[in-house]
Amino acid sequence: WHGTHVGGVIASSCTLDFSADPSDPLWLSIDAYLPWQIDNVPVLGQAPLANIYPVKVFDITGGSTPTSVILDGLDHLLTLKTSGALDIDVVNMSLGGGTVYDGGDTFDTFVNTMYLEDMVVVTSAGNAGPIPNSVGSPGTSWTALSVGALDYAPSSRVLYEFLGYRAFGTGGQGLVMRPTSETRVVNFSSRGPLSDGRGGPDLAALGHWNFQAGPVNELRWAGGTSFASPTVAGAAALLNSYWEAGHVDTNAFAIRQSLTAGADPSVVGSAWKNFNSQGYGALDVPAALQVLQSGVWPTNIAVTTGKLTANVLPAPAVGAVDVYESGLITLGAGKTKDFVLEVDEYTSDVIIEVYDMTAADNSAYAYWPNAIEFNIQSGKRSVAGPVEAWLWYPQFWGDSVTYIVSDGPWVESSGAFGSYEFANQPVEPGLMKVSLAGDYSNESPVSFKVRITREQLRTPQTGFYAIGRIRMGSSALIPVDVPAGVSEMTLDLVWGRDWSTFPTSDIEMFVYDPAFNLVSLDGATFNAPERAVITNPTAGTWYVFVDGYEMYRTDRYKLFVTMD
Repeated sequence: WHGTHVGGVIASSCTLDFSADPSDPLWLSIDAYLPWQIDNVPVLGQAPLANIYPVKVFDITGGSTPTSVILDGLDHLLTLKTSGALDIDVVNMSLGGGTVYDGGDTFDTFVNTMYLEDMVVVTSAGNAGPIPNSVGSPGTSWTALSVGALDYAPSSRVLYEFLGYRAFGTGGQGLVMRPTSETRVVNFSSRGPLSDGRGGPDLAALGHWNFQAGPVNELRWAGGTSFASPTVAGAAALLNSYWEAGHVDTNAFAIRQSLTAGADPSVVGSAWKNFNSQGYGALDVPAALQVLQSGVWPTNIAVTTGKLTANVLPAPAVGAVDVYESGLITLGAGKTKDFVLEVDEYTSDVIIEVYDMTAADNSAYAYWPNAIEFNIQSGKRSVAGPVEAWLWYPQFWGDSVTYIVSDGPWVESSGAFGSYEFANQPVEPGLMKVSLAGDYSNESPVSFKVRITREQLRTPQTGFYAIGRIRMGSSALIPVDVPAGVSEMTLDLVWGRDWSTFPTSDIEMFVYDPAFNLVSLDGATFNAPERAVITNPTAGTWYVFVDGYEMYRTDRYKLFVTMD
């Protein structure tokens, strides 16, 4: 349904007629906040007369797909354009993922090639917000239009009203879960800065509870920057239609710059009036058209806001234990507070305590009660997790929770649920991000205090098993002799350009048993460093395959082997 809904955001053209049933909950919900004629409620995309040429790069399951498959699809479009077989002017990509080299990876540079052939490329910024430095590729390309997601009150209220009718048989949820009318950058919308210091995204558009046509005459709501992106792509198609009426062919520069110059930074509330949240501002098509008509377009492609830096705790020192304590923090719906701290190879533990939490208990009448949203990221850039948009309800679960991040297990501990491990990975040197927010559907503010303790008590490994130099596309096969009686073998692959360095190297580790069966992909993730733990390994010669998966500088790796 995802691609079909995206197509609907661009080019749907239909109306809804509720005259036969004025009591339909959908009509009552729409009429409460977007009053219209009962027999003619329009459902229109940004460019209803646009022609869409879909290129399928995901399978029917809707899961992930290799970047190479997407690049094949883009190459197909580029070939159609340059050969004159099909005049493709605007490309929407409601997709993306992490990158080790913002603006310089293969995906981003291919987008630049398309732009130079006068193809306007519009991409979703990503749904890894509100943590900073979370815009994903290809939204990190220099020439793509990266789009963040806005939460407009009328759109959200219509959905909440509808949910209320379905759950409680009555209206009113629209104003319960969206009592204020300011326009927001929605919590999940990825934020800048980019890893090279550019700001991002480029602009923002409706991306929260978009209501559009879906497969088989279906109508649905959906939220995500995936639906903000086609809103801007449709606007680009409109501008291009005007342009081509008076010119020979598309001018990607003119259209791109008109959209950014026409964007309105004043639409969002004060909490979101910064470039790293909304870019140049909210999409404004009439203003963009005026800029296009003027023939005078800004020449700047990017805005520099500066690289992300730590805002709590001093630089780490070996043997130190550093503590940060906040005062009372109060956040309204959709508002966030970010804590950024540096971790390195000596970091043994980071303890994040959130306490004195309060949230008014409106569960007796609210479809979604008030909650505090948790986001915790390791040293990675451009992606979310392991703690992503976890909601905590103090009114039910208590006023405190602790997250213990160590070299291995990540543990949540609370009075409500006890202690449990929710992730297991090495400490990743770089900037750890902690973002807390008032959930976007909160009726009233939430408050809490934060204490962050970083312990620099880890002793880095010495006595590597193997060492070598590696570059993108190269590899090494390392034999590891395992004697009988080993209960656990831990393989750690460490390299120089980890997440504390830009660009980062993504080096993968595949583990094979003595019969050369692939037994572990645990070391083939986006982690830096990588780790694989083998329980009760068979005695004999094992093999570790080290692959320079995505690298933009030659690097040096070390393999450490620990057997118990």
